[in-house]
Amino acid sequence: MRQDHSANPESTEAGDDGHEEHVLYHDPWLCVTGEALLVLADELFAAIPPPPITPGRKPRADAVERRKVCIRNLLANLVVFTLSPLQHGALAVSLRKAKRSRYDGREFDARLLSSSLRGLEFIGLVEAVPGVTHKTLTTLMPTPKLRVLLDARGVSLGDIATAPGRETILLRTKPANGKPAELLDYVDTAETLGMRAGMVEMNRVLREADIRFDGVRLPPFHAVRIFHEDFSKHGRVYRMPWVNMERAHRHRLTIDGEQLADLDFSSMFLRLAYAWQGAPPPDDDTDLYEVEGLEGYRDAVKKMASKLFSRELKGAIRLPAGLKQALPDGWTMARFVEAFGHRHQAIVPLFGSAVALRFMRTESDIGMEVVKRLASQGVVALLIHDGCMVKQRHKTQAVAVMREVSREKLGRTLPVREKSLLSE
Repeated sequence: MRQDHSANPESTEAGDDGHEEHVLYHDPWLCVTGEALLVLADELFAAIPPPPITPGRKPRADAVERRKVCIRNLLANLVVFTLSPLQHGALAVSLRKAKRSRYDGREFDARLLSSSLRGLEFIGLVEAVPGVTHKTLTTLMPTPKLRVLLDARGVSLGDIATAPGRETILLRTKPANGKPAELLDYVDTAETLGMRAGMVEMNRVLREADIRFDGVRLPPFHAVRIFHEDFSKHGRVYRMPWVNMERAHRHRLTIDGEQLADLDFSSMFLRLAYAWQGAPPPDDDTDLYEVEGLEGYRDAVKKMASKLFSRELKGAIRLPAGLKQALPDGWTMARFVEAFGHRHQAIVPLFGSAVALRFMRTESDIGMEVVKRLASQGVVALLIHDGCMVKQRHKTQAVAVMREVSREKLGRTLPVREKSLLSE
């Protein structure tokens, strides 16, 4: 199987950055822990022809062990794909060669990963579609033979885990001009050490919680915070299954078998803009995305404002790509800015100043503190950017903490609302 040179999934995230919800990305940190699965992995390893070596020489013990680790990792990923209650269309694997950095640490490289995939293909456990250079990743589909083997051995998601030592604070370039983001190395500071400690603790709490989807425990996951260019920008938390889950499916999640409440800060991005400007919002009791002339177009207004806060150029005259059709006929950039300014005059000057990534950092800091404070009170909170999900019986407690943290971080209390988790 040839090397592909498409984007490293470590450097891209779903939602903001284009990952597809229904694609499962290979996790190089998954490992096998259950005895039945360990035995199966060793049997599969023995069935795969070893790579050729010089006649008369014995295989190096360390090389054999690395191959075993790689096969176990691939098998763990295939178990997640096969048994997870979350449905995925394909298992995508990056075979891109890359320099080692703080984000690595596993005992196999792209070449070993590629040869191991060929081995699993040889014994009939997967079907692979090679990636296209600079365009797509290699994708795998397990064959029915694998499911038969897993069922016969009684394998479950409880037989796999995430290996320790994985980075939780990622710094990367900002995607631009169609090019994927690239991971950046960095030197730790008191700030990054503190953020990492917070992520380690949050991952521990989530790992120990009984979080289920349709009554089935979620497979292992490892949440990370991702920053763009420097640590003042972005910082949102990703790689938790519910973050990119379609809203219509979130009602199927439970904690300890209990239904959840979905809470978020009302119109948070606009309220952060007002805080940035040191100005009060027009009315704390209304939806700030309601703009005269665009009643019923809330999503379009929200996306437009986000785009304009993200741009680095003032005085844009054209509507952002893809949003022209989202607005009523006859609406132009000038008309939108004028209508938006009638209600939000104080924050229109921020259009074109590229402050959105800084707002995301503030939003994420608030969310992380909310999760931490609730955990200290024995409440598990599932963070989703500008809000969180908690057990219904913890709703009042969570709202109080969210309001308290926003007041401490911004000097003003942000309103919190509950959104329906019922599928529409």
